[in-house]
Amino acid sequence: MIFNVKFDDPFLVSGTIDRLKYYTERNGPVMNPDYYKARRDRSYLNTPVFMPLEIKAGTYNDDTGKPQKYDGMFLDTALVTVSQERSIEETKVVGRSGTIKEYIADGDFEIAIKTILTTDNADEHPDTAAGDLIRLTRIPAPLTVVSKFLSLFDITQIVVKKITTVQKPGFQNVFAMDITASSYRPLELRIIDEKS
Repeated sequence: MIFNVKFDDPFLVSGTIDRLKYYTERNGPVMNPDYYKARRDRSYLNTPVFMPLEIKAGTYNDDTGKPQKYDGMFLDTALVTVSQERSIEETKVVGRSGTIKEYIADGDFEIAIKTILTTDNADEHPDTAAGDLIRLTRIPAPLTVVSKFLSLFDITQIVVKKITTVQKPGFQNVFAMDITASSYRPLELRIIDEKS
């Protein structure tokens, strides 16, 4: 973890939480959760955040058809991988090298998201944030996402297909999750009036 502070300070060379607290007491606060929550371009430690991922708040219908609201979530640490498989019909022709290829359609984008949730207390697990993220990934509906990286592929909604969580050895204040999802594009049905 890299802190955006003066590294010429001998107490901060190793970058530990204890030394950061010492620096805070001696030189003023470096971490201000309320301030940096409002400024999403900076982390809790005032380090730049590049291409974060935001899951927007929304609603879905439960098993009884009753609408349920859910809160969104901002992931400032998210590494995203996007892949897409295209449907191509390949036909072999006698006496010809290679195949005749016929384009059928583009498949969905497959999305892999690696994210980490942390707290500024080395002895405190991010239970609340982890619970919020787990609940979001279990919603039985497409999720609206905002990401500069995903916008390159015109992806604004995803469907979560699989989640994987692994405990990090030696880190009590870290919750890591891998999310596997597919892009989602709403199907629009048009009613044509044959009489007109």
